[in-house]
Amino acid sequence: MEQRPQQASLRPLLPRSRDENSHSSGDASPSDRRARPRKRRTVVAVACESCRRHKSKCDAVRPQCSLCVARGRDCIYTAEPDESRGSALKRKYSELEKNMQQLQQTHASLQGLVDALRFRDQGDVEAVLRRLRQGQDVESIARQIQTGDLLLQMRLSPETRFRHVLPYRSQMPLQLLTAHNPYLNSSLYEATFASPESDMSMSIPPSSSSSALRRGEHRPQYLKPYVAASIVDPRLDAVKPSAWTTVSSDDHLMRKLLSLYFSHEFLWLNCFHKDLFLEDMLSGSTRFCSSLLVNAVLTQACSCCRTFSDRLEYWNPDSLGYRFFAEARRLWELEAGQKSSITTVQAGMVINIIYNMYSMDKIGMTYDVQAIAMAHDLKLFDGPTSKNRRKQRGYDFTAWSIFFWMNLQCYHFIRSPLFKVPPKAPLPDPDKDPEWYGEIWVKYPLNQTPIQMNFPHFFKAKCELGVIVTQIAVDLFDAEERDGTRDPRESVAGYLEALESWSSSLPISLNPTEIVFPFHLKLHLTYHNIVINLCEVTTPDGDAKIPAQADGGVRWKLHLSRISFETIVRLYYLRHGFENADAYMAHCLTVLAFMGVAQLAASTTPSLPAPTSPEEARSTLILAAKGLGEQGQNYYLPFTLFHIVQGQMGSDDLNALQSLTTACNEDVGTPQIRARHVQAQYPVNIVNMTDYPQNQRLGSLIKEYSELAIVEAASPSTSDLSNTP
Repeated sequence: MEQRPQQASLRPLLPRSRDENSHSSGDASPSDRRARPRKRRTVVAVACESCRRHKSKCDAVRPQCSLCVARGRDCIYTAEPDESRGSALKRKYSELEKNMQQLQQTHASLQGLVDALRFRDQGDVEAVLRRLRQGQDVESIARQIQTGDLLLQMRLSPETRFRHVLPYRSQMPLQLLTAHNPYLNSSLYEATFASPESDMSMSIPPSSSSSALRRGEHRPQYLKPYVAASIVDPRLDAVKPSAWTTVSSDDHLMRKLLSLYFSHEFLWLNCFHKDLFLEDMLSGSTRFCSSLLVNAVLTQACSCCRTFSDRLEYWNPDSLGYRFFAEARRLWELEAGQKSSITTVQAGMVINIIYNMYSMDKIGMTYDVQAIAMAHDLKLFDGPTSKNRRKQRGYDFTAWSIFFWMNLQCYHFIRSPLFKVPPKAPLPDPDKDPEWYGEIWVKYPLNQTPIQMNFPHFFKAKCELGVIVTQIAVDLFDAEERDGTRDPRESVAGYLEALESWSSSLPISLNPTEIVFPFHLKLHLTYHNIVINLCEVTTPDGDAKIPAQADGGVRWKLHLSRISFETIVRLYYLRHGFENADAYMAHCLTVLAFMGVAQLAASTTPSLPAPTSPEEARSTLILAAKGLGEQGQNYYLPFTLFHIVQGQMGSDDLNALQSLTTACNEDVGTPQIRARHVQAQYPVNIVNMTDYPQNQRLGSLIKEYSELAIVEAASPSTSDLSNTP
């Protein structure tokens, strides 16, 4: 048997190569196919979103994978080519977080921009809109606003405790520093004098308000002058005064004038309902707004704008106030012969006030008479006659406004009141129906919270005081009601009791410890002025002796009201100053000026009882004269009274006054011109209210001093300083 060779000696055979047999792959057997190794799939880091959604194999070709191209699908990758899915998720989260921060920052910028457009004055709003239209970035504008606020805070921070300094003598007179003076316990006094910076030492025990000051709890109105506040009312920024007047097309300027009017003169001498006026001015309704009323209001508002250097020159046809008033008079003549309207009545009151401040109250009284006739034609004083609640509210508010101002004016002019009984419409409770009165809010710098001025309580208290004033005027000045055989002094005690009852029933916001706003202070000045007038009726002329004790008698009440009156005027000046327009303060300053004249005469005359030292009396006189001079930059009446008071001052006093004000000197011919143009019946320095003061009327005094000025001008020894009317 043939024996095979062993396998170990045979040469091993290699498998057939794939390249050599690729052309005959179709002939390969199944076993050969199973023996071939599988083709390795290319691994991709991140598949496209379409393949992931369809669970397809993606070759990750960019910008579109092969499968998406073949099937016509959108191919979207959420990760970078060299990025894993986890890394992509982390990157996306970081981007979202960054975008969220940017959105929050943008939202804050937009919110700040919207707040600026809503709450800033019209000038700032126009500046913001102008920059937006120029294409500036919103965030950069918001950043500028914020930076400007910070700079403003840095600039205003030292002034947060600003107060004026009393002229001539910075200390309060000793006669005012008594425990019986209720205004020394006021928050206003404490905030003014109890600060560490004050050089004033008080001789009264610390009160609750002083401890509040040490804790820094005083509200901004007690620490900042009222001129720093701005009235908060969105309607003032939305109205278009140019739709109601042809004098000017500058709505921004006229909005500013309206804001000044409502912030200053309106609060005391309100002739119409503010809310109804602004609502109709905004809507175009003529029920409580008219072109006549708007032009009259803008006329008086021009006197409130200190940027108008010609605001005093009511005779200057180039001044804006003159043009508004000319238009108002033209419209008055057109409406006077037509059907009576509430806005014409209200405009008549405003025009009366304007003429009074022009030292032409004789002409102003003619508008009063016409306005009252129209008011009676409208049955304004007959109580509720309309089912329209809004209309009735406007009528009743106007009726009480007319009643108070007309009769208070008659009282000061020592004339029988035009209304002997108050309106029949009752005054509602301010706490239950504040809308009837209309509240007013103001905002101070660095304090974004608006402050309520408690106008409803003030208006009600003012009208109730007007009722007492009317009764006094009827009893003292009405020849028909006054019994010739009865001594008017017999009724003084009853009126003093009524006034004390009124004072004790004042709401908390109007108490001596809480008053702060100028119109609050004027309410108390009016009260004490009336008490002084009544007490002087029963007190010998020139008796300034201080009672030995607080016995509650007439002499004590006279003394207490005198020191209270002077204290309030001094606090008014210390906190608010006298530069800003305040028509009624002309009367109060005149009263104080002649009180100072009397005190100075008593302190320098050995035979007369002197309540104070000559220096303190001189400081009172100079303060009042300085106030009249500063108010005389706004109105002609205090300007005229300022020169009347100068005629009562000695050369030393005039020298001291001249160092404090620039309004002392005037041309030689000015007193004669004033004597020709002044048509005023306002009585000056009345000692006894029961005497007919014909020789003390302002018009008579002006003529007297103008004749004296002619004589002095002709004298070669006359100095410039003595050239006063």
